[in-house]
Amino acid sequence: MKNLVLLVFAVMICSTVNAELIGVGSFGRLGKAPSGSGMILELGVGSLGGSVNDGNGNSFDMKGNGVSMDLALGYRKAFTPYVAWDIVKLRAFAQISDLGSTITPQLLTALRGTTPVLFANAKIYASAGLGYGYVIDPDAGGLCYELQAGIDFTPNIYLGFVFSAQKFKQEEYYSGNNYDFNYNYTFTGLRVGFKF
Repeated sequence: MKNLVLLVFAVMICSTVNAELIGVGSFGRLGKAPSGSGMILELGVGSLGGSVNDGNGNSFDMKGNGVSMDLALGYRKAFTPYVAWDIVKLRAFAQISDLGSTITPQLLTALRGTTPVLFANAKIYASAGLGYGYVIDPDAGGLCYELQAGIDFTPNIYLGFVFSAQKFKQEEYYSGNNYDFNYNYTFTGLRVGFKF
């Protein structure tokens, strides 16, 4: 975890140094960064799902009981009007009826592509993110990723479909035997985002 935090800080420092060069040469006027950079807030609603494999060939499907939500806060840096990088995104998803045992915080970085304006100032976007996530109950962490696609209604408001997954492994000891459980939590839903 310490290495992950150091990596995030190093990326942020490199990105800020690179901001000095934005606008030089083919990017346009000196010192003018693309207008798509800023803080982002994303709110989602959907459902949880997933599967568990006990290492002995037995697999169990997990289905959420009710509505789930997700919340993300981060910083997006635009390189061009069509390509942006979500440098750091802190997000969490959980089932509303069982918030304590299903909350899953994640730290991600993502790349985002946007089309030119298609109609009425709207654009289509897609993004893919990768990072580290932690599941509070059963107290384990691992690789997480998310895929997102939707419509930018304005430069500051967007709505899209999101699929997010959290993978982790946990070793359990039952009746004199060790079992390796491989978990795969998923969140599928709609997400509205705001850029400030």
